[in-house]
Amino acid sequence: MTIDVLNQDDVRISNITLAFFEGVASYAVNYSYGEPLQWGYKKGCNFLSDKCILAGAAQFEEFCVNHNALGNNSGWACSANKLSVGACQSTGAASTSIGSYADYFGTGTTAIDSYSANCLYARPQDAGYSCASSTWQNNGFENIGTQSACFQGTLSQTVGTPGASSAYCLSYSVRIQ
Repeated sequence: MTIDVLNQDDVRISNITLAFFEGVASYAVNYSYGEPLQWGYKKGCNFLSDKCILAGAAQFEEFCVNHNALGNNSGWACSANKLSVGACQSTGAASTSIGSYADYFGTGTTAIDSYSANCLYARPQDAGYSCASSTWQNNGFENIGTQSACFQGTLSQTVGTPGASSAYCLSYSVRIQ
């Protein structure tokens, strides 16, 4: 299973990729350049071998079940690397070719990413939905910039009234004491 990346800031060359080049293409590689993978990090073998959705619930935080058809952007969620706002989307079309093993919703719903074993995940809509990008739709209390990341929550501009769960770009800082 792989993840289809729209945000080029999230492309990584892992030790697995370097080992592939070393073994198959006879390259001399330097493993000190290998970058850690965030997708499925420290989730164990079950992340690769088990179903991503079971009884209507996502089994790992990287996956989602509240999907919308492509183009319907309600239900915002954070991307796996927390750098972009995305939506849990399906193609909106049913397919009989996915097989019963990966028909998680019983409707033939298919994931947009054909390499995801039909697992749905919050996918950034395009590069303009990055929390570092000035083109993201700022709703008044979000902070867009290089020190911003995506956070899930129920923020509201009305005190005492929680908003609907959504994803927001907020600035952060780290203090070392």
